Amino acid sequence: MDLLVETERKFGIEKAILICHSLEIKKYANRKYPDRFIHAKYFSGAFRFSNGVDPLIKEIATLKEEGYHLAKMQSAPMMRGRAATGPDTLRMDGDEMARFFGAMKDEAIPFILHLSDPDTYYETKYTDKKYYSSKERDLRELEGVLSRYNDMSLQIAHFAAQPEIHRL
Repeated sequence: MDLLVETERKFGIEKAILICHSLEIKKYANRKYPDRFIHAKYFSGAFRFSNGVDPLIKEIATLKEEGYHLAKMQSAPMMRGRAATGPDTLRMDGDEMARFFGAMKDEAIPFILHLSDPDTYYETKYTDKKYYSSKERDLRELEGVLSRYNDMSLQIAHFAAQPEIHRL
């Protein structure tokens, strides 16, 4: 974290988003660098497959009082592999995840979503159809979320897929 702050200062960056995987990390960052970070609570994409959305919805309810400003979910395809679940389980654009997004919207929490990866990952790492679908299908799920929650503060990480030049 010291190197991060040192580099930010070198380039005149006064504030940055810090994605916190625990409340303890957030508290440490606040003690060491008060008012330096905009804190994003991290939601594991694999967690939602193994535990459902109810625990996440409970965390959304306390997010602001814990001092977080926004939330981020890493839900790239590798998370399905980690959770050993198929592409139809808990789709991002499905009704169960709608409860999650509805809670985020109700609490007015901005959200960063990492949903997809580069084409080369789909060609080399995401070939087992027991766990993974296609990049096109993942992006259609994203389109479903965007159309359903077009009035929510939502940022898509890495242009939705860390795209190759032909997708820009």
